Amino acid sequence: MSEERNIGLHVETAAIRTSYANAFQVRYAEGEIFLNCGVSRMEPSSDASLAGNLVVEMQDRIAMTPQGAKRLAATLIRTLQEYEGRFGPIEQAPAEEKNEA
Repeated sequence: MSEERNIGLHVETAAIRTSYANAFQVRYAEGEIFLNCGVSRMEPSSDASLAGNLVVEMQDRIAMTPQGAKRLAATLIRTLQEYEGRFGPIEQAPAEEKNEA
């Protein structure tokens, strides 16, 4: 006979930090998934051979278990579906498609 327990949840947000990201890399090793987040930008330069290079500066890494990554993926999908239901379809810019790998 299994006994049902109610477990309370309190989410502490006092020390939360916000970072903007428009570039992502995902890597994995056995038992771990790594999500690297950063910002991409076009690099201006007076040197014509360097002008227009895309620079991606990775700033944060989130390490998680495969189970946590699967929960994150499901949560993102559900959130995007809710967002599109409220605000309409999300059009992805061509430049963003190249930056996310």
